[in-house]
Amino acid sequence: MIRIEGLQFRYPAAEGDFTLRIPRFDLKTGERLAITGPSGTGKTTLLKLIAGIEPPLEGSIWVDGQAVHAMSDSARRRFRITRLGFIFQDLQLLEYLDMADNILHPYRINPALKLSPAVRQRLRQLAADIGLEHKLGQPVTALSQGERQRVAICRAVLTQPALVLADEPTASLDPDNKLKILDVLFRTLDRESASLIAVTHDHELLGRFDRVIDFSDYHHAQA
Repeated sequence: MIRIEGLQFRYPAAEGDFTLRIPRFDLKTGERLAITGPSGTGKTTLLKLIAGIEPPLEGSIWVDGQAVHAMSDSARRRFRITRLGFIFQDLQLLEYLDMADNILHPYRINPALKLSPAVRQRLRQLAADIGLEHKLGQPVTALSQGERQRVAICRAVLTQPALVLADEPTASLDPDNKLKILDVLFRTLDRESASLIAVTHDHELLGRFDRVIDFSDYHHAQA
């Protein structure tokens, strides 16, 4: 699913002069990987590089058979919307839209995604899975932080992506909802034979993953 070789990325000095180096990184199709480690070690940066949000300074990034490092900006955007699901740490929900339209937003902004009755049915099923089907018409401003977190997860998996990248996907959830949301996420991934990389500080969840990488010194390591 993912193969990275000779990766180097650097933020400019004005943004902290941070450098990330990864000699090699691999992820199998269907694998669930958790990444842990302190802030500032490059965990979120790695997700952005895989998604094509940031281009590498050097090296190659292959995702689902596609050379992300060689794509144009527009090609990376199209690839990200059609083949990946991204759960951002700041959620990036649109406050002027209701819950349903936030989840459907990828279908509104990219003609490569076709909004169909099957997609709307999938939306309703996901909302039921997370216990929010009765709030589909409510503005996201009326939702709690934990509910917003669940909306962001639904948006990420609605397109049936081959890969989901999740930055602290359960950070705002209570213990019961953490497990429930993780179950929904994993069931969706199983149906699509999709892969998952999740950045998390929640060590209670690590046993649910196939593999765990501690990013404390990963920019000098290999996986």
